[in-house]
Amino acid sequence: MREMGLFAVAGSVGFLVDASTVTASRYWAHLDLFTAKALGFFLAVTVTWFMNRSLAFSGQTRGEGLLREWFRYVSANGVGGVVNNLIYVVGVLTVRELAEFPAVAVALGSLAGMCFNYAASRWWVFRGRKGEDSRKH
Repeated sequence: MREMGLFAVAGSVGFLVDASTVTASRYWAHLDLFTAKALGFFLAVTVTWFMNRSLAFSGQTRGEGLLREWFRYVSANGVGGVVNNLIYVVGVLTVRELAEFPAVAVALGSLAGMCFNYAASRWWVFRGRKGEDSRKH
């Protein structure tokens, strides 16, 4: 539970980094919405990777290069983003109540994406060195 709680904290910090980067990039640097979002995602995923590597999954790295681990984390979170948005889109297109209250669809998508990202991080990105039980750390 501690690991999952720390993962949620990192995700919350990542959301704040993403949202503030998009806002600042859009209104202060006058970047277009898509460039601002790409920058926000890049910074947020990097911050959450570092936090999760240092806190939630400390001691569970594979002993490989940081860049390779970061790339695997970005890939997993990219898929989690697809899961998030797919749940949202399917929800608002097929459930009338979700179309009327899209914030609920956002929450459902976010929850699904977070669960996917946790599972991918736990069992793919930070699964520990081969032959070790990562729960011992």
